[in-house]
Amino acid sequence: MNLVLRAQLIRGLRDSDIREKILQKEDISFDDCLKTALAIEVSKIENKEAYKNSSVNINKISDRQQKFQPRQPFRKSFVSHTKKAPVDLDKLGLRGLCLHCGGRHTSKSCRIKKKLRCKSCSQKYHTEKVCIKSLLNKTRDVHFLDDGYDQSSSDTDEEIGINHVLEVFSNEQFKGSDDRMLVQLLLNNNQHTFECDSGCRVTIMSLSNFKSLNLNTALKHTDVTLRSFTGHIFRPVGVAKVTVSYKKVKQLLDLYIIDLEKDSIAGRDWIRSLNIDLNQIPCSNISTIRTAFSPQREAKLIFSKFSDVFEKKIGTVPNYTVSLQFRNDARPVFLKPRTVPYAIKEQVETEIRKLEAEGIIEKTNSSAWGTPLVVIPKPNGELRLCADYKVTVNSQLLDSRYPIPNQEEIFNKIQDGKIFCSLDIYRAFLHLPLDAPSSEALTISTHMGTYTVKKLFFGVKTAPNIFHQFIDQIIQDLPGTTAFFDDCIVKGRDFEECKQNLEILLNKFRKNNLHLNPDKCHLFKEKISYLGHVISAHGIHKAPDKIEAVIKARPPRNVDELRQFLGLVTYYSKFFPDRATMLSPLNELLRKNHPFTWTSKCQIAFEAAKREVASDRVLVPFSTELPLILATDASPHGLAGVLSHLMPNGDERPIIFISRSLTEAESRYSQLDREATAIYWACKRLYHYLYGRKFVLQVDNKPITSILNPSKALPTVTATRLLRYAQFMAGFNYVIQHKKGVDNKNADYLSRNPLPLTAGDKQSTDASYDFQELLINSISTSAITSKEIAAETSKDKELSALLEDLASGRNSDPEYSLMDGVIFRGDRVVIPRALQPYVLMELHSSHVGMVKMKCLARNYVFWRGIDNDIEATVHSCKPCCDVRADAPKAPLHAWETPRHAWQRTHMDYAGPFLGHYFFIVVDAKTKWPEVFVEKRAPTSTITIRFLQDVISRHGIPDQLVSDNAAIFKSAEFITFCKSLGIRQRFIAPGHPATNGQVERYCSTIKNKLKKMSGEGSLKENLLQLLLRYRTTPSVSGETPAEKLYGRNLRTKLDLLKPKEKVSRFPHSLAIKHFQVGERVQSRNYANPLVLWKYGKIAKKLGNLHYLIQLDDGYIIKRHYNQLRTCQVDPPASENCTSVPESAARAVPRKQVLRLGPTEPASLPATNPPGPARTA
Repeated sequence: MNLVLRAQLIRGLRDSDIREKILQKEDISFDDCLKTALAIEVSKIENKEAYKNSSVNINKISDRQQKFQPRQPFRKSFVSHTKKAPVDLDKLGLRGLCLHCGGRHTSKSCRIKKKLRCKSCSQKYHTEKVCIKSLLNKTRDVHFLDDGYDQSSSDTDEEIGINHVLEVFSNEQFKGSDDRMLVQLLLNNNQHTFECDSGCRVTIMSLSNFKSLNLNTALKHTDVTLRSFTGHIFRPVGVAKVTVSYKKVKQLLDLYIIDLEKDSIAGRDWIRSLNIDLNQIPCSNISTIRTAFSPQREAKLIFSKFSDVFEKKIGTVPNYTVSLQFRNDARPVFLKPRTVPYAIKEQVETEIRKLEAEGIIEKTNSSAWGTPLVVIPKPNGELRLCADYKVTVNSQLLDSRYPIPNQEEIFNKIQDGKIFCSLDIYRAFLHLPLDAPSSEALTISTHMGTYTVKKLFFGVKTAPNIFHQFIDQIIQDLPGTTAFFDDCIVKGRDFEECKQNLEILLNKFRKNNLHLNPDKCHLFKEKISYLGHVISAHGIHKAPDKIEAVIKARPPRNVDELRQFLGLVTYYSKFFPDRATMLSPLNELLRKNHPFTWTSKCQIAFEAAKREVASDRVLVPFSTELPLILATDASPHGLAGVLSHLMPNGDERPIIFISRSLTEAESRYSQLDREATAIYWACKRLYHYLYGRKFVLQVDNKPITSILNPSKALPTVTATRLLRYAQFMAGFNYVIQHKKGVDNKNADYLSRNPLPLTAGDKQSTDASYDFQELLINSISTSAITSKEIAAETSKDKELSALLEDLASGRNSDPEYSLMDGVIFRGDRVVIPRALQPYVLMELHSSHVGMVKMKCLARNYVFWRGIDNDIEATVHSCKPCCDVRADAPKAPLHAWETPRHAWQRTHMDYAGPFLGHYFFIVVDAKTKWPEVFVEKRAPTSTITIRFLQDVISRHGIPDQLVSDNAAIFKSAEFITFCKSLGIRQRFIAPGHPATNGQVERYCSTIKNKLKKMSGEGSLKENLLQLLLRYRTTPSVSGETPAEKLYGRNLRTKLDLLKPKEKVSRFPHSLAIKHFQVGERVQSRNYANPLVLWKYGKIAKKLGNLHYLIQLDDGYIIKRHYNQLRTCQVDPPASENCTSVPESAARAVPRKQVLRLGPTEPASLPATNPPGPARTA
């Protein structure tokens, strides 16, 4: 740091002799340099001539006793390089250097000057390093500024010097000679202090001062480069065009903005343009400047001192609660929560948890009240959570009677002020806590449950009056302070009084835990805009924007536009005289067969009519007592609104006219959306007039009166734009009326002849458009784009009619909206019929399931019957069908109840188990079991012997039910059954549940015998087990013995009571029965690599069994649970062996069962030849 300061001091010395003296010393510190320089300067005080001959006197601003001499531009030519040239060596960085070789010695003592030649100008006696000609060409007119620099700046850019020498040292000895010439200038009607510096070519201002002045002008790029006192180059942030006023002179001038914290400088460009006489400006000492009033500096101090108050957060007012007043007949209303799309579900839950963390809402288990949550997407991607209180709470609240102050009362409190501050309370309503009953009444219902609202929520109709009553209690008796809802104004007759009043109010806010929005707070202003008026030290004046929409309207270009203008004039014609005489040149143009020629007389009449409409004879000041009427309208070109008072005599007198052009995105809205946008924009623009007041909203579009009706709930599916508008309008107290187009001439003309867009309007509307454009593009794929959707929509028979209704505004369904020719249903794009297959392909591109496809579609697309189309798409996809999971099992189907015992018998083998096979026979009627034990593997002969034993005791059964084991389908066994008249019934292969009676008993036998294996022999255990089973009551409450013999068998436990009866079979939904010829997938057991085969129903066997004719020609038998529907078409090269149903009946059973080679034993059996399958 010592080296930097020393180098800066040496380079900045004006006297070369002092510089040389210091440079002759080695290892000299900064303090020693300073002391040496001061000593030499004091010794040369009497020698004035050396100082006067120094070039630093060029462009010096003299003190107030000296006459100001404007600086003459330097000449770029010179006689010879060795002669004294009219240049400033300091600005070229050559002071103290040899002008021949650039060394640190005098030019006269240079020993090599005769050997030198410049490569730049080709002249002798100097080098390129010190070539004055080339340096002048680079720097042009460069002066000095003691601030930072950008070493990367190009020397070829335009460089403008600033001769602004600020204090380099803080030594008191220099203060007396560093006076400044200060002047007060008006920049866009904002007063600001500048220092006049004739050595500065341009006028500069710091970026922080530029932002604090809020000049409402844009910064533009500039190629100008500035050079500091040290020769360092840096660039301005930009240049702004500002209107500057000084005394009686007003000019539009350039203001260069720098990103440095320095006071503003008025350069030669402003001094000359504004005719500033520097001789008439008194000089001010630096110490005086620092203590003078600076609005920007004082505002920063206030923001810093009350940083907790200016923090953007929601506080809670202590010792204060709000109690909502309900009608006597009020009843709780609970509406179920609205469905939240999956795409934003997580984001909504985050916002809910955020509100809960801030103490605004609190989870509750149950509530009699419930208002559905409304999710409104912001243009930046974030979400705003609101509640639709229109149909739950607002209709049952008593109107608040607290008086709102009128304009006269507010203006009387601040009329003698000269300095003003405006403050905006951050999310004002949420600072006020609710009592328990009110909190419960405002409960919101969400998909995460119900939440009670702990703070005064936006959308409650009495909230504005309640808050105004609170804020009046806060600011009562405070000097120079008034408020209109959440906007507070502080005034002072001078800065000190304004600052004192402001600090009193801020301390009051701090005590009540109120927080302000610093972005909307303006401190220590000489002029502010409030309630449609401009307030300043000169008084209170009507804001020019109230009549701007009329005054700046362009002349009509055709007869239609002239009729629209005359409609506006006629609307208010009763308020000004001689209308016919004044408008006669315009009425002439309406005559039939009269050419439309706009003459000077027409222009004079046009301007006179506009002045009359905007005059005080028509316009009235805003009043809080008179009823308000807001008329809006939208055309294909613009939006408009007229706010009026309904006078006691019934006349409608306007307060303010507003209009603006449509953005490029808005011009593609449907007429319904344009009308809604006009209402939203007008209410937002006239917020301070309408908020807290009940007003009548008049529109000439009938469908919009239903959509934005404050007494009706929003539909579950509503276009996002309308949803956002409706929620915004929920904060106002209004009634909506339909007004015929012919009676809406005042707003109609302004909408067809709107003012140009402002930067703020375009930015906000473009942000909304970007969000919707993203939604359109999100469904665009390589096969389909939004342009193709729009084109096919116009061709679609069904959608073309809806498209026409939306474009013309005839459609009143809020679910549908229009953007760029694409129809939306809520947030979903409506797909025309021609493009639906492509969208289905895209939705199923990764073979997602049916449920996932529907969830995805519900976030992006819509058409009637989309769910059915998605299901058909999945069912017809062969890859999906090949890997599809088993179909849901059919409900249990009970066998037919036999009329008597041993009419139907179920049989099966269990084992090998414990070295034995168990042949089990169970009677279907009585559940009586018979078990036979065999060590050998089962065969047909052994099975026949066991059955003969059963038959000998119980008789011959009518039916024998078994699985498809080979032993039950052998010729020997079939012959045995036929000889006794027994009908065999086989279950579907691979579905043992059909033979569940015996299958379950097989499991029971093995389980019980395993547990009893250590208690006795196998035979003893089996007999004991059979006895227990035969004497145990079944689900019917009777034992198998009682059913078979009519009595129970005696046991040790014969005194036990039977268990409570339960239903025999669980019941569920009815199953779907397959039809003959229907395409199905059939379970395949022949090849483990191919689980399913495709075929069709050939014949129905009973309730749950079917004969399936496969695509490869074979016929198999399957149970319902082994089948599932499909829509996969048979292969093109199908060569099936089909057997007609009639032929299938005619063919003997044995022949039919041998059709399929995939099941060699019999068809539909799938067990390979070999030992019989056992359980």
